[in-house]
Amino acid sequence: MALPARLITVVLTTLAALAAAVATSAPAQAEDGFKYWGYYQLTGGQWTAAKKGADSLTPEDGTVEGWHYAVTTTKPDRPPRTDATFQDICADTTAEQGQKRVAVAIDYGTAAEADGGETPPQPEAACAVVPDDANGQQVLESVAQVRVEGGLSCAVNGYPATGCGDPVSDVQIPQNEPAVDFALPAEASGSEQQQSAAADDGGVSWPLLGAGALVVLLAAGAVTLARRRS
Repeated sequence: MALPARLITVVLTTLAALAAAVATSAPAQAEDGFKYWGYYQLTGGQWTAAKKGADSLTPEDGTVEGWHYAVTTTKPDRPPRTDATFQDICADTTAEQGQKRVAVAIDYGTAAEADGGETPPQPEAACAVVPDDANGQQVLESVAQVRVEGGLSCAVNGYPATGCGDPVSDVQIPQNEPAVDFALPAEASGSEQQQSAAADDGGVSWPLLGAGALVVLLAAGAVTLARRRS
């Protein structure tokens, strides 16, 4: 005997509701991840995870690259904790023909995620001046010491001291990480450096002083020669 269509609808609706309730009440399964240096690009004011390895991407002049040592899953979502722009990092840095400037933000992560006993260095930024065809890996290596194993960037400036992409169980990803202070490069133009040097010497310009001394010596020599002839 066939069941009425209305009864079938009621049964299916009830089963769907029960399934949804079970799914909602079931505890979320812990997700495993890794602790490694994630690679990011700043585009339109937003950090995005690189779709390729650093040795397969060639950043353009005026771009910002980011590296963050953190625990994350197979879907990286832990970009550097900074909103510094290219101008903030590279300031008045210039590049010669055939070179480009790339700002690099390096975030060593938190103490809670540090390897046993290590203290993360202060996050920092640097302005790389590299050949036009330099890839992301070469950009990083131009401003930092990098330990590479199996094609992976395992340590930046010696951090962490050991390990490389170590697995982590029960990953807890923090949400909306606030920005932190980054050590920005101290940039000074050539004119500013000259002004600073002049101030250190009491405002005296040594090239001018040397020229003045030369004039005095020549004048003295001329007087001596004239006296000898007379």
